[in-house]
Amino acid sequence: MFAEPGRVSGMRLTKLTSTAAQISWDRLSCREHNGNAVGYMYELRRYVQSSGHAVDVVFGIVNNTSVDLSRLIPFTNYTVSLRFANHLYQGPHSTVDFVTFEDCEYHTTVAEFIMGLV
Repeated sequence: MFAEPGRVSGMRLTKLTSTAAQISWDRLSCREHNGNAVGYMYELRRYVQSSGHAVDVVFGIVNNTSVDLSRLIPFTNYTVSLRFANHLYQGPHSTVDFVTFEDCEYHTTVAEFIMGLV
């Protein structure tokens, strides 16, 4: 008997920089697959802060319990939606929101600042 897979749980942000993030989650049990496994389908959306509208959408499928997201834009709002899919159905979405760190490059050292070299 085939049915919709269960909801992915334990979804969390495990690494974050100004241009990269890693999202992890708990593995669905075989009983929750409800059919032949296809994998975990994710969707990354980037939002414009001024309007709140999604401007970029990236899709992917992985078979492990994490996904590395790279080439992100510093100090930007993102949402990742994740669901498990079997060969017939897709389960309900789980989501996590995050903001990448601001990209601050300091070209002077503290010692240079203290010594008045800058």
